[in-house]
Amino acid sequence: MVTGADPESGYDDTQSHTHHRTRTPRATHRRARPAITTIRITRIETVPMTPVEYDTAVEALAVLIARYERTHPDP
Repeated sequence: MVTGADPESGYDDTQSHTHHRTRTPRATHRRARPAITTIRITRIETVPMTPVEYDTAVEALAVLIARYERTHPDP
């Protein structure tokens, strides 16, 4: 297991704590854009991946799923 990994989610949260930057909120003078509510898939393209690219993609998907589960807990 990776040091700093969250055992419940399987997500390594170590990098998010390495740089503590203070964010200064920007003043926005524009209205927020409405959320995209409809998506249409126009085509699907299949591209072969190397085993390393596949492993990287699987890891990235696992991180996204872990983040979603952490921010959207079951009721």
